[in-house]
This record gives sequence, C-alpha cells and structure tokens, in this order.
Amino acid sequence: MTEHKVPPIVGDDEDETDKLRLGGMALRNGLLVHGPTHWAAAIRGSTGAIEVASGKKPSLGGRRTEKIPGVRGVAKLAEAMAVIPLVKRALPEARLPMQDARTATAMAGAALLAQAIRSTGGRTI
Repeated sequence: MTEHKVPPIVGDDEDETDKLRLGGMALRNGLLVHGPTHWAAAIRGSTGAIEVASGKKPSLGGRRTEKIPGVRGVAKLAEAMAVIPLVKRALPEARLPMQDARTATAMAGAALLAQAIRSTGGRTI
C-alpha cells in the first residue's frame, strides 16, 4: 500500500496575510467574477449555450493606493466598474442589471427622491 500526502488547503492557515480577494456581480443571464488582476464572465446566450470570456483588469492605481484609506476604496471601485465595458465587448449578449428598464427607473427615482429630500434640508440615510 502506498501512502499519499495530502497537500495543505490554500487559506487554511489563520496567519496567512495574502488572501485572494474576489468580487463579482450577478448578470441577468450569467455571472461576472473579478480578482486582483483578472476577470471572468459566463452567460447563457440566446441559443442556450454557455459563453465564457476572461481578461486582464485595467489598472487604475489600485495597487499604488493600497495603503491609503479612502483613496484605496475609490480606486478599487473604479477598477471594478472599468471591467463592465470589457465584459460587454467580449460578451455582447451579457445583460447587466442596470440595462433593465425597471432597475434603471428605480435607480433614477431613488436618486431624485434623495436629492429632493436634501434640497428641503432633510437628512438621508
């Protein structure tokens, strides 16, 4: 009988400092996942087939601003948002949540309501 060594599980060490951070969003017909340097998306096309694309994320200063609170978050958000046009270019059939008329109307209505409350001196949450 031969003995097989089981490799350690990545992330099993509590003291590990370099944890892989993934983000993403649900698409109306698929899923988008992005990591520190790359993104991947999968959708169900109009024919019913699964279509997959991936690529390198654009760098908008996220790495240079990692140690600066406040700026770091804005840079990371900008990098995450910059992926959306890349996904649409690679997978034209990808349907984003904000492409739905009801979602866009709800977003616009919420923004207008918040602005109206602010202009009357009220507080928003």
